[in-house]
This record gives sequence, C-alpha cells and structure tokens, in this order.
Amino acid sequence: MTKFSEGVVGLSAAVLLAGAAAGCNRSEAATTRDKSSAAVPTAGAKVDTDDYSVELKPSGAYSKDKEGVIEVVIEAKGDKHINEQYPFKFTPKESDDVTFKGPTGKDGGSFDAKRAVLRVPFTPKKSGAVKVAGKVSLSVCSDKNCLMEKQELTRDVTVGD
Repeated sequence: MTKFSEGVVGLSAAVLLAGAAAGCNRSEAATTRDKSSAAVPTAGAKVDTDDYSVELKPSGAYSKDKEGVIEVVIEAKGDKHINEQYPFKFTPKESDDVTFKGPTGKDGGSFDAKRAVLRVPFTPKKSGAVKVAGKVSLSVCSDKNCLMEKQELTRDVTVGD
C-alpha cells in the first residue's frame, strides 16, 4: 500500500470514528421513526402507521363563501400516546378553491391520551368538489421514545351553494 493510500484509509477511518462518536443523543433518537412506523408517502385523506393514524375528516355541511371546519384527527396506537407537549399544527395548502386563516394549532382543538383533534376553519370559494390539503405536524410517544413527524393530507369535500 502506498503512503497516499494509507493516508486515505486512515482519514476515512477517522471520519467514520468521528461520526460514530458524534452519534445521536437521546433527543435526536427520539425524533427518529422506527421502520415499523413508516407511512405511505403519497398524500391522501388518511395515513395509517403501526404507531398512529391521522385523518382529515369533514365536519358538517359546507356552503360556498361560508366558513366551515374540517378536522385533523390523530389517534395513537398500541403503547403510544399523544405527546401533549408537542406543538401540533396543520399548515394548509392554499388553492383557488379554498381560503384558510392560516396554520391551525392546539387552540380550539381537543387532546387526550390517545386522541388529538385540530379544528381547521376554511372558506370554499366555489360549489361542488373542493380539495382541502395541508401538512400536519404531530407527535406520539411510548415510554421509550417519541416520534415527531409531518404528514401531507388531502381530501375532497362537497360544497353546496
């Protein structure tokens, strides 16, 4: 092995050791997702994992140019529970068909050990099928770790005149 090759090998080993020493600390480990929790990456009305489900659910009837509410329902599964200290948030995706007042957080929602509900006000700008979409930030925990994730959700709702 040449001196150059030995230097490259030594440098590579040093980089690997430094990365391992830097490793993840407890808070970083808490933010990672177990493979069993992996969700389908496509946006839909519901995401279902081994650890939780999250769904965008209609709430009541909707009328053009009148504010309505859609709910983001998060349910913890198994030994997981809702992380009451996490700043749950739904960040809506604006469109030509619907307006939002902005991101919706814990205010106006309901939370217990296994279930969280965020109430998202929106105003449809047209009648017929209207798409409501956005990203929800959520967290569920076990006694060992917490999962902090973001999921894209989208749902078509029917809007009357």
